[in-house]
Formats: sequence, C-alpha cells, structure tokens
Amino acid sequence: MLLINIKVVSEKTGLTKRAIKYYESEGLISPLKNNDNNYREYTDNDIVKLNLIGALRIIDIPICEIKSYLEILNEDYKKYTEIDKEIYIGAIDEIKNELSEEIKDKLG
Repeated sequence: MLLINIKVVSEKTGLTKRAIKYYESEGLISPLKNNDNNYREYTDNDIVKLNLIGALRIIDIPICEIKSYLEILNEDYKKYTEIDKEIYIGAIDEIKNELSEEIKDKLG
C-alpha cells in the first residue's frame, strides 16, 4: 500500500492542507500516523474520499450528510468481497445518481 503525505494529497485533490485536516477532525477521513516522524500518511482510498468530499462541498452538501454517505460506503465496502465488486460499484452509481438529482435541483 502506497502512503502519501499531505502535500501530495493536496496537489492531487485540489484541497488545501487546512481543509484536509478539517475533514480529518470531523471524522470524514482517518489517515495513518507515521511513528517515526508523526506525519499524516494517506492512502489511495483517502484520496478517493477527499475527492468525493470536495465535490459534495462544492454543491453545499453539509458535513453531516457527507459523513452519512461515507458511512454507507464504508459499511457497504466491508460487506462486499472482491467477487461482489460489481455490486459495490452499483451502490456507488446509485449514490452518484441521487447526488446528480440533487445537483440538478439546486442548479434549477
């Protein structure tokens, strides 16, 4: 598993370091801590979550709702094995469709 520092995560997601740390403090992500240098280290999964968080914040979805979406995704992910990957992808597509409808409603 490749671990990435906050500077690289910020570059990859377009989020500021401050925003990333805020989302961590809100419990939306849980980066690992490197015991040697006490730096935060992020996984590819953290980057995926941060990209989703950033997109949802752009359309003014509140943090509490984002937390709910992430909890659903985390629970679904834990349930599915590699064989059930298509089902998991279907669950993500369903959430995307719901969000698309919300975006359309907000944009008029």
